[in-house]
Amino acid sequence: MSEKWTEHRRYGEQLISLFVRLLFTGAGYSQMELSKKLGCSKQTVIRLVNYIRTAYGVDIEM
Repeated sequence: MSEKWTEHRRYGEQLISLFVRLLFTGAGYSQMELSKKLGCSKQTVIRLVNYIRTAYGVDIEM
């Protein structure tokens, strides 16, 4: 599998994992907690949250 494909796949997995975690647990998380659970930077968590907000119209409290 090409490296570019792997990057996109990883981002998609992080996006789905974050969406499911926030949707079904109803718990509050800090950026640091989410970055550790998703294995990414805090900036990536912000990008993922913003993507969920804009693409799906979901209101996520920060």
